[in-house]
Amino acid sequence: YSIYRMRAAYKDGQILLLVSAKKSTASHEDVIIQYGSDDLGTTFTLVSEFSGTGINNAGGYADVTVVDNIFLVAWIRRGAPYNTVTAQRLGSAYESLNPQNTIITITGGANWANDNGTSFTIGELAIASDEDGVAYLFLTKDPQNEGLCVTLRNFEGGALIGGPGSG
Repeated sequence: YSIYRMRAAYKDGQILLLVSAKKSTASHEDVIIQYGSDDLGTTFTLVSEFSGTGINNAGGYADVTVVDNIFLVAWIRRGAPYNTVTAQRLGSAYESLNPQNTIITITGGANWANDNGTSFTIGELAIASDEDGVAYLFLTKDPQNEGLCVTLRNFEGGALIGGPGSG
């Protein structure tokens, strides 16, 4: 594995740690590895790992926040013809991510990370939330060719179905 990104969030005594990495032995190299801790980070337990055996089990650029007392995880999912964005709500750091989770509808029909056929070459994603339960998702649309920064904002506890615009 070659790790290119780590993100974590804390909720109710648990830490959810996401590792975005390249797995050179996989047909689709971008994988997300999920760990959980319930002892303030003294130890971490492997919870799930995308296998990278195909586009339905690969993804990267994962990030996590806590909104309405739920872990909200977002990542760029490998897909054809587009690499799309998905999000999943987890009640616990030990609930497994689903690599085939439904994409965020508003992000369909666009490329959110560029790839060379086996691996992402460029992309970016960040997620944040505020004290009122609003979730914000920040993306770069077609980073290699377009580079348009997009912000999606959601008031429904992280369902992430709409956005205020881009620029």
